[in-house]
Amino acid sequence: MVKTWTSGDGDDETCEKCGSIYSVIIHRLPARDSDSFTCEICGEILRKWNDTRVPSFTLKMAGEKLP
Repeated sequence: MVKTWTSGDGDDETCEKCGSIYSVIIHRLPARDSDSFTCEICGEILRKWNDTRVPSFTLKMAGEKLP
């Protein structure tokens, strides 16, 4: 298992498409990670990264699901 370190809370992040709000915690990894996070409600890409600082998202409030 890879060792991770929590760097602390990030700011809340809001999906521009549907308004869902996520709390963000930043983790530090010993190696670079390349990935992205998509909104659980509408599928919009909220963030992409290629870094050792990796965000973790938790849904706080669901926005409106759009067609």
